[in-house]
Amino acid sequence: MSGRSSHRVVHSGAQPTALRARRRRCCNECRLSWSLVMTPARTTATRLADIDRQLTERDREVIALLSRVRIATTKQVERVCFVESTAGANARASRRVLSKLEQLGLAARLSRRVGGVRAGSAGLTWSLGVTGQHFANRLGPAGADRRSPWTPSQPYLAHHVAVTDVFVRLREAQDRGDGELLAFDTEPACWRRFIGPGSQVLTLKPDAYVVTATAAFEDSAFLEIDLGSESPSVLRRKIAAYLLYRRTGREEREHGVFPFVVFIVPGERRAAAVAQVLAPLPTSDLALFRVVLSTESSAALMGGTP
Repeated sequence: MSGRSSHRVVHSGAQPTALRARRRRCCNECRLSWSLVMTPARTTATRLADIDRQLTERDREVIALLSRVRIATTKQVERVCFVESTAGANARASRRVLSKLEQLGLAARLSRRVGGVRAGSAGLTWSLGVTGQHFANRLGPAGADRRSPWTPSQPYLAHHVAVTDVFVRLREAQDRGDGELLAFDTEPACWRRFIGPGSQVLTLKPDAYVVTATAAFEDSAFLEIDLGSESPSVLRRKIAAYLLYRRTGREEREHGVFPFVVFIVPGERRAAAVAQVLAPLPTSDLALFRVVLSTESSAALMGGTP
């Protein structure tokens, strides 16, 4: 897409807990509520070392996945980390490992699932627990300081799972030999701060930044995961923000190329709606943007032409 050459956890038992009343904060969009929650035992270096001795390589793979994408369903974890055996065996193994990590405080099961109750265990959603955040030395499930996981609103959850779906599809494409996934940064690591008009400090907030490579080329893209809920005016503001950032020249100075901006949409109807918003742009600006169906995201991003 950019045309740049390519360089190229034996389980010792349940975690001690203390029952206390605390305020659970869903997320920025959700109302605050009071509830009794199980609070993990204090995380110490000794405890982390003890946990580390109990982890298998497969356990570590799951922790690394949750650290990278922050929220994933059981099925998404299975698709990335459990692929060697039959579908039934892979599903059982993924549930077994996630249960172990939950007992250790490394993974946390969120109370909402994707697809409703009919989705069963495959639709359960997971993030790193507080101990898992310490273990992975990463931020919490919303990019803030380490904290007990909370259940976000349904729209937030659906959007984040959609971001994870793109990563899963790219990993599957890499495993098929279609190309190499060099980077997949989610919020807030993919954000870009820059100086705007009037010396304002602004922040461009894509949903993800991805770099892929084939034998001949290395491609980069800012991703906008669109579930069809944003109005044309919101889309226009996003588009304007990308154009404003490009004019600073900062991305090219730091990375050598300005990435494409790829809107990943759920269906043809939404693709047409986004394309209609993009249509009035001058040709030079329009060339920066792509609109891709979610089912075709890996082919488009892994060295293809959206």
